[in-house]
Amino acid sequence: MCSNTVLSSMASNIEFNYYHNKIDMHRIIKPSVEIAKFDKRFYDTKATEYTGAKFASDAPFVRGCISIQTKT
Repeated sequence: MCSNTVLSSMASNIEFNYYHNKIDMHRIIKPSVEIAKFDKRFYDTKATEYTGAKFASDAPFVRGCISIQTKT
């Protein structure tokens, strides 16, 4: 019922990626450690070079994230 509508067009041009810190045996949900690879804004290279800190993939903020992007 939504074909040939703005919603249909948007749905076909948007990609969702799901992230969680626990392993998904079906491999639908990606490991949250990959968020920093996907979006560099999550990882401050200057701070990590200085402190040696690693991306906190099990932090409450990234335990369950969804990325939304346009398909290329």
